[in-house]
Amino acid sequence: MGPIVSEGKVVAVLYGDNIPDAKPIGDTDSLEIFLSQAGLAMEKALLQRRLKDKSREEL
Repeated sequence: MGPIVSEGKVVAVLYGDNIPDAKPIGDTDSLEIFLSQAGLAMEKALLQRRLKDKSREEL
């Protein structure tokens, strides 16, 4: 299981297993980096949306 974190909260969880092979799971460093980047992309999108909404309110 790998969490996707945005603004300090878990917003999604990626689950994977190795069934039916039952072999040991290999290196997950790349997956962890990907999940971290996904969380950052979500934060960026949220901030952009907030800025857009705020600029609309000011008009």
